Amino acid sequence: MIAGMGSRGASWLGRGVASAIFCAGYVTVALLMTGRSPIAVFVLIVAGSLAALAIHELGHLTCAIAVRSRVRELSIGAPPALVSFHLGRTRVNLGLRSHGRVLHDATSVSRQMAITLAGPLSNLATGGVALAIPLVRQDAYAVAVVFGSCGVANLVPYRLRKGSLSDGARLLLILAQRRKTGPKADLDNLLSTLNLRARPDAAGRLLAAYRLGVTGSRSRAPELAALLRRDGRMAELLEVHRSLGTPGQMEFDPRAVTARIILGVEWIVLMVPGLPADTTNLAAERLDWVLKNSADYRPQALLTLAMARLRQGRFAEVEPLCAQVRADALAPAVQATVLATVAIARRACGQPYQDLVDEAAALSPAAAMVKEAANPTSG
Repeated sequence: MIAGMGSRGASWLGRGVASAIFCAGYVTVALLMTGRSPIAVFVLIVAGSLAALAIHELGHLTCAIAVRSRVRELSIGAPPALVSFHLGRTRVNLGLRSHGRVLHDATSVSRQMAITLAGPLSNLATGGVALAIPLVRQDAYAVAVVFGSCGVANLVPYRLRKGSLSDGARLLLILAQRRKTGPKADLDNLLSTLNLRARPDAAGRLLAAYRLGVTGSRSRAPELAALLRRDGRMAELLEVHRSLGTPGQMEFDPRAVTARIILGVEWIVLMVPGLPADTTNLAAERLDWVLKNSADYRPQALLTLAMARLRQGRFAEVEPLCAQVRADALAPAVQATVLATVAIARRACGQPYQDLVDEAAALSPAAAMVKEAANPTSG
């Protein structure tokens, strides 16, 4: 059931249903306010929607605090954030977008369910309260519809374009956790294998655990990406890549863990030529984040970002990025990958490159990107 949430068809269907609920709500508001000016209708819809978003996220926040799960970040209308500040140990981000999130520490399944339900239920409860406010009856109904639409739409299970899940989809994942004692034990057994890549069933079993959200599976995304690429399962590799979302959505603490996972996954994915533009753009966004937030991984991030620029077609930026890393500090296979990446970029720019290909092949002919660099028809 959860695996189906990863398919594009299910995601489009879910987004379509949620959009239809919002549209139906806005049309209902317009009908309820017949006789009012269009500006008044527009103001009520916009103000009501922003208020519904704020109450939704505050509902998650309040419940997380109530069940004693430490809240690390509260975003309303962000990212991107126009204003950021800290309240105690919680980072608060405010913006003008139509989405938000609450990042909190891991907790029990029942508490996760309560926190997830708190957002939509806060909207529905606020809609009911609006009916008791001494307003013109049509206005009270209109406010209730705006809040109710937000609550119901968020209960529809679907995946957003950047990989995050609606509350409804999160509830499906949480319900699956009640039945995943077997998959958790299976994952623990799988990860205890000394040579994971030697197992022919490793990719399928690790992917199943990842899709179910088994504890510990997301932190093994780099290993999963390597296994999927080894087995030629490109569609599932891109699914895993997309589902990680932006760095802010990955929810790992400390930041070094997020940086390690990003670098591991992107290094594997960016070896694949002909990637979709949304994949390469997301990869570059994540790698920019690593460079800004994790100095310990700077050399690896520069090299991997160079690969991302290559896949984006921004060939002129590849060699300057590679030049910032000391080649003599790299293992021979990595040096070969650097040379091959620069060679592909030079070839695309119509510059001499064969000497780099020869040097890369001499260092490590089996290294990543070397075969692609040696093939004049690639790139």
